[in-house]
Amino acid sequence: MAKKIGKKTRGAFEKLKKAGVDPAAMKLPTAPQILRTIDDSVRGTIVTDTPEQLGDAIRRFRSSVEASGGRVEVDNKWDNNDNPTGYVGVHTKVLMKTPSGRDILSELQFHLRSVYDGTEASPKDMSHGISKQIEAMPSKVAPGTAAMQLIFATAAPGIAHGS
Repeated sequence: MAKKIGKKTRGAFEKLKKAGVDPAAMKLPTAPQILRTIDDSVRGTIVTDTPEQLGDAIRRFRSSVEASGGRVEVDNKWDNNDNPTGYVGVHTKVLMKTPSGRDILSELQFHLRSVYDGTEASPKDMSHGISKQIEAMPSKVAPGTAAMQLIFATAAPGIAHGS
């Protein structure tokens, strides 16, 4: 019977494959092999009810990280007019140092509750499933993109992109 692996383990195997490492052919991956494939060792999500709360949470988070000597790179998906799916959210890549001087790279995402409520039925998770199906298609186009546009348009009505 095949051993079940969790979502995080599957993600690590996918990252190894993208890096050109075949997990099936490896007896045991070495720590350097694994570490080279991990681009966000800590991941989390902050959820707010309103765009104002979202902006405030992002500003407070960034200020706190920078005051601690860390760096924050912000990717505001609301401003990304090139994204045909309609996906919205704010993703941050955070670089912090441990007391011993080691770098820790993490990702923190910020979402409105109407987009991500922590359930698989949330627009964010539903669209993620669609995007995985699109990635598997030979031509990655229209049907999935239109479905994601509808999901995000109904999740955040009245909130325009790029405003």
